Amino acid sequence: MVPSAKLKYVASIQVPKFRSQYGLTVAEGTRMIQELLLTAYPYHEAFCTAAWAEAHTELTDRMIAKLTVCSPKEMERMSGMKSPQGVLAIIPFQKSEPDGYCRLSLLCDRISDPGNLGTILRIADWFGAGQVLTTAGSAAFDNPKVIQASMGSWFRVHKATILAKALKHQFRGSHTLYGAVMQGKDLRTVEPDFPAMIVVGNEAEGISDELLAVCNYKVTIPGGIPGVPGASAESLNAAIAASLLCYHFTGTSRQSR
Repeated sequence: MVPSAKLKYVASIQVPKFRSQYGLTVAEGTRMIQELLLTAYPYHEAFCTAAWAEAHTELTDRMIAKLTVCSPKEMERMSGMKSPQGVLAIIPFQKSEPDGYCRLSLLCDRISDPGNLGTILRIADWFGAGQVLTTAGSAAFDNPKVIQASMGSWFRVHKATILAKALKHQFRGSHTLYGAVMQGKDLRTVEPDFPAMIVVGNEAEGISDELLAVCNYKVTIPGGIPGVPGASAESLNAAIAASLLCYHFTGTSRQSR
C-alpha cells in the first residue's frame, strides 16, 4: 500500500506549477520505462501494479531498488492518463540552454498542442536533428503528454526554450534560419545551408512577425495537384510540416532524385 501523502505528492506532479516547483515530471507507460532505462535517464522512484510487474520482469529486475508495487486504484490516483498502463516513474527535468553547435535544429514557435510538440521531438530524433527549441507560449517540455507523444525521443533530444528577440543574437550570425510559411520559396528548390534551423509556427497563426523577421529564408511545402480543383488542404499539421522539412534538409529526398 502506498501512503496517502505519497499518492497526493505523485498526483500533484501532473500539475504544471508543482512540476516547476519540484523540478520533476512523470513518464508513464511501458514504452517510456523501456526508453528511460535504455538511455540511462535518471529517475527518483517508480510505481507499478502487480500485474505489470509480473508481465515485465526484465524491467522490474532493473528497477527493484526504486520500485514500489501499488494497487490499480492507487495507480489511477497517481496517473495522468485516462487508462493507466500500470507503470510510471518520477523523473527530474531542469531547463537547459540552447545548443549553438547543432548542425540541424528545430524551432517551434508557440506550438501549443503537447501532442504536436512530442511528435516533433520524435521527428527530430528520427532525422538526427540535434535539438528542439520552443518559444514562449509553446507547450512545456515537462508536460507528461509531451513525453508520452514523443514515444521515448524525449530522453534523447536536447530541449530548450528561447526568446524570439534572443534568437537573433544567439543564432542569426552562425545559423541559417528557414521559416515555414504558406507563401515562400518552393522547398524543392532550396539547397540547405548548414548549420540550419527550421522554424515551424503555431498551429493556427503560423510564425510570429517578430520571429519571421529573423529568418533568412521563407520556405513553402508545395501541395495540391496542378489542374485539380480542391486538391490542396488549407494547411499542414505542424508536426507533419516539420517531418517533411526534416526529410528535405537531411538530404534523403534530394538523394532519391
